[in-house]
Amino acid sequence: MKTIIGTFVLALMLLAGCGRASGAAAGRSAAMVKLTQFDHAEFCDLAVGADGTLHAVFTDRPDLTKPTYAYYRASTDGGKSWSPANNLSDDESGNDAGFARLVIDGKGRLYALWKYVRKDELLDGPGGGARGILVYRCLEGGAWSKRVPLGDAKVATFSWFPALAPDGVLHVIWSQHALDNPSTYVTSAYANWVRQAALNGASAGSAKDLIVPKPLLTDEKIKAMRAAGQRVPYEETVPRQNGLINLHGYADAKGVAHFVAEHPGIQDGPSAQQTGRQIVVWDGAKLTPVYAFQKYQTYNNFNNPPALVQDKAGKPHLIRAPEKSEKPCVRDYPVEGEALGDFVNVIMPKSGPGKLANWQVHPLPGGRIAVTAALSEKGGYDPDDLELYVSFSNGDGKWSEPARVTSNQSQQSGFSKETVAGNTIGALKSYKPRFAAVAVGKDGKPCLLMVKNEDTIVGVTSPGVTSSGRSVTATGSLRVDHPAVYFLKF
Repeated sequence: MKTIIGTFVLALMLLAGCGRASGAAAGRSAAMVKLTQFDHAEFCDLAVGADGTLHAVFTDRPDLTKPTYAYYRASTDGGKSWSPANNLSDDESGNDAGFARLVIDGKGRLYALWKYVRKDELLDGPGGGARGILVYRCLEGGAWSKRVPLGDAKVATFSWFPALAPDGVLHVIWSQHALDNPSTYVTSAYANWVRQAALNGASAGSAKDLIVPKPLLTDEKIKAMRAAGQRVPYEETVPRQNGLINLHGYADAKGVAHFVAEHPGIQDGPSAQQTGRQIVVWDGAKLTPVYAFQKYQTYNNFNNPPALVQDKAGKPHLIRAPEKSEKPCVRDYPVEGEALGDFVNVIMPKSGPGKLANWQVHPLPGGRIAVTAALSEKGGYDPDDLELYVSFSNGDGKWSEPARVTSNQSQQSGFSKETVAGNTIGALKSYKPRFAAVAVGKDGKPCLLMVKNEDTIVGVTSPGVTSSGRSVTATGSLRVDHPAVYFLKF
């Protein structure tokens, strides 16, 4: 795979519609600019205004006792300098701001969207695996609106995604519990009500229903049926496991939502009739299963969910990381009616067994697409060669050779020093990519925002003698993470 040296001209060729680049290309990147101040980052997103202003949102927290907040910064000089960090999510609730997104609509208004979840929630992420409250704020006329909630405050919201339609209208699609869902059924497996709203500045239009669960029998209805000697079907008295998470998709020219999601599969009834989790595609009218996971297996994909995107011809593509491939990789599957076509490998290891730590899909203007991935050639549980790679498609189903964006291995450092009484202290510092976002600047050049973790391991070795006179050595270690957000312009 090429290094960053060859990335920039490659990216420009692809964004200009020149197709796959070959050979090495000369170029130089601007230095990375750090945006976080506390170094407890998790997610980030990037948007570019019509005037070329760069808009960034990222999650960070002052310290581990505080919630995670969504911060906003902007740059008017191509990313060289940035405005002070503006905390958009501090509502004194103590809840974390989860995965956040930025979208600019056809009128030039900027929207920041996120979901509040419980502090230190472990099961959320881009796929929306945890319950929460979905909100947004709009930047218009130089001022941010108040936080505007989406959905129904009486029930939990789970998975969501924004979709900018070709007419410039921003739509938000999300899954939530039904209003008659008992409070004991609060997991994502029961988030079976899918809704959509069009945003108009600080005003959210009335939500319309895309997928509506069948209402449960009310207590009054059950009593009446029993009084009449009628059988009360159990399956109509409790919620069914038809919830949808890992929603991701787009809105077509008519504002109709298309998305991919994960369904629990058939979990009720006889064992022979049950299935594993399913990947399903909503074509604007119905859900169609396109893939089934192995039965009884758990796949936690909420940090790296599948994505449904459109190419420049309007054809949908499902991008996912298959769990049964020869090597860990990201693949592009064209959606052929109710089935998936032949895949194309987007990013995968070249020589070693490999490990895919995380990956993201970034729709770009004109049906072009970028995929970023934190990839190791060595593989293993905790590889030290994780690097961020990026591959571009000009919208015709073909993908560029992945280019390496980081040089983490060359930045690794460490020391070992003997102190008094024969004690030895040592430290190893390494860097690993986590999350990334890609956008296209006004000049047509791609820009990247990424979470890069500084991983420091400190170890101490102390010699000693037991009461019996036997020589022993005591060791101890401490590991500290400092994930920060950096901006890089190709």
